[in-house]
Amino acid sequence: MTPPKVFKISIGDSPGLPYEVELQKDGTLQYTNKLWRGGEVHRGIEVTEGSWITFRKILDEIDVWSWKKEYSDIRILDGIQWDLSIQYIDASVDSHGSNRYPPKQDFDRLLNAVTHLIGGLEFGFQ
Repeated sequence: MTPPKVFKISIGDSPGLPYEVELQKDGTLQYTNKLWRGGEVHRGIEVTEGSWITFRKILDEIDVWSWKKEYSDIRILDGIQWDLSIQYIDASVDSHGSNRYPPKQDFDRLLNAVTHLIGGLEFGFQ
């Protein structure tokens, strides 16, 4: 299985999104961690075909394709924001949220799958 055509996910607290992973044109993932004390950590990550296959399987199992476009709790002014965009030839999702999520078990599985995809680097607030 090939990687998606588009893959970008970010998660963090106001005012920025400290964790971001984005698929580059060369097929690598660009990982960014904006550090609390200032500065950023950047890593280019090569992903194996097997890892992409596992990732897609999890996306299908949690039915990420049916997630709503927006999950928001307007009663909370700060907190955790997240943004997800994935496009395969046969499926796509664009979803984001502010202090609200799809079912917790599914969202946690997504974050764990991303963490595995980037080789265990820190990602999200689990």
